[in-house]
Amino acid sequence: MYYTSKGTKTAKRNNSIVQELFYSAEFISPVYSFPQGLTELELVYDKCFNTNFIFEVNKSQGLHINISNPVFNGLSLLHKINTLKFLEAWWIFEPILFKLVDISRSTSTSIEYCVPLRTRFKTLDDLRKNWANFYSILTNKKSKYTAVSVKENRFEIRIIQGSADKEFLINWIVFLNYFMTSSIINAIPNTEYKDPRAGFVLMFNHFLPKGDKNIDKLFNYFKPLFRI
Repeated sequence: MYYTSKGTKTAKRNNSIVQELFYSAEFISPVYSFPQGLTELELVYDKCFNTNFIFEVNKSQGLHINISNPVFNGLSLLHKINTLKFLEAWWIFEPILFKLVDISRSTSTSIEYCVPLRTRFKTLDDLRKNWANFYSILTNKKSKYTAVSVKENRFEIRIIQGSADKEFLINWIVFLNYFMTSSIINAIPNTEYKDPRAGFVLMFNHFLPKGDKNIDKLFNYFKPLFRI
């Protein structure tokens, strides 16, 4: 964790208007291995947010999940092919993925910090032709503030709302690890889905690993959260 600024704000507490001191801070977890690190991450989350701090988030703040795998880390042609596969899968399912997070992440306040990949690249062909150049400059704000930011050795997923609770966070981490692996192993659908509900089922039943109990658990968790 590190502090970015310090200040005061006016707040209403017990029917009284008071001036409160606040710190703007960013929490950064250590690097964990999946799935072993989930237990430790839960302990860190509980330590920070449930006992030691009172915290607030504004409408533009998000929770960023960074995921990596050796098959993506490098400059070889194979690494680039694998990175493109992940981006293609994200582009295909992105309308579904945004429906699994709070609607605030699609508002004008938040969206400038997690611009959809489909806004950056209007078609899959556009993505395939231009993704490498778009992400080649790590300091480029456009690439940094995209729903998926491609870093030197990882993907940064920026669509999660800052108010997400521990259960939501853990389920997204598990989901993204399966999604990342599936993007390498499984072919993406070759047709567009017109019904978002059909896209949701397609993603879980045909793209993610079949017969895995964790996928069934993820499906049951996200299904009630899916915004029609």
